[in-house]
Amino acid sequence: MLNIEFVEKPPKESNLFWISVSKIKTFQSCKAKYYFNYIEKLPRKDWPHIHFGKFLHEVLEFFQREIINGNLNQDHIILKACFAKAYEKFKEKITAEQKDEAFTILCKFLEVRANRKKQNLLSKPLYVERPFNLIMENELLINGFIDFIQEDVDQMLHVSDYKTNKDKKYLVKDLFQLKTYSWVLFLLNEDLAKIRTSYSMLKFNFDEIVNEFVKDQVMETGDYFMQCATEMRDEKLFRANPSGLCKTCDYLESCKTGIDFVSMLEAKKAKRDGKTRLPTFGEVDW
Repeated sequence: MLNIEFVEKPPKESNLFWISVSKIKTFQSCKAKYYFNYIEKLPRKDWPHIHFGKFLHEVLEFFQREIINGNLNQDHIILKACFAKAYEKFKEKITAEQKDEAFTILCKFLEVRANRKKQNLLSKPLYVERPFNLIMENELLINGFIDFIQEDVDQMLHVSDYKTNKDKKYLVKDLFQLKTYSWVLFLLNEDLAKIRTSYSMLKFNFDEIVNEFVKDQVMETGDYFMQCATEMRDEKLFRANPSGLCKTCDYLESCKTGIDFVSMLEAKKAKRDGKTRLPTFGEVDW
C-alpha cells in the first residue's frame, strides 16, 4: 500500500516532484510543450477562448458559493449579481460576442436548474474549487482543484467538472481527471461506497457525461501517478508530437518541429485553395 499524506498547503521548500493531472496530460500529448511550460516556464499566450472559459467558470463558482452560503434569493437574481461580479474582472479580456454567448449559456443553466427543481432532482452543492494536496511515498506532491462537489437526491456524492469544449467525443473516454478526483475523495472518506462523476458540457445545454466509480476501479490511480512521474523525471529529449493542436500552442514560436508542421498544414490548405505552394513539413530548401 502506498504511503499517502494529505497536507493543507504544499511545503514551500522541498525535494518533492510536483505532479498533477494537467502536467501528465501535457507530457503525454507533447513532451516539447511540457518542457516549454513546466521546465523552461515560458510565458503562455493570451487566448480569448481561455478567458471565456475562465469567465464562465467564475460565474458558476460564485453562484454555487452563494447557494452553499445560504443565499435564499431567486436563482436569476443571484446569477445576475455573480455575472456582474465576474464580468468586472474579465471585461478587458473577453469580447462583446463572448459576453453575449456566456449570457445565453447561463440562461440555459437557469432553465436546467428550474426543470430539476420541478422534478425534485436538484442536487445539494457541497464544495466549489475544492483544493487537494497529497504527498505520496515522500516523493511526489499531487495537487489540484475539484470544480464542483454535490450530493444528488439519491444521496450519492457527485463530482462535476465544467467543460467549454466544442466537441463531446474527446471527453467520453477521457476519464483520468474524474478518476483522480474520485481516488482523492475515496482516500479522504473510507465510508464512501461509490462516487458519481460527470463532465458538465456548458456549450451543450449542460448535458452531462456521467460515470460512476467504486473504490476498486480507481485505487490504482496512485500507482499510475508514480509511473508517470518516473517517466517525466527520466525524460531527456522532450521531442515534439506535431498535430493540428500546434496551431494554437502557446509555445509554437519556440518549437521548430511545430513551425514546420504548421507550414505543412498551410501548404495543404494553399494547394486545396489553388494558391501558391508553401514548403511542406521537413523541407529545408525554399
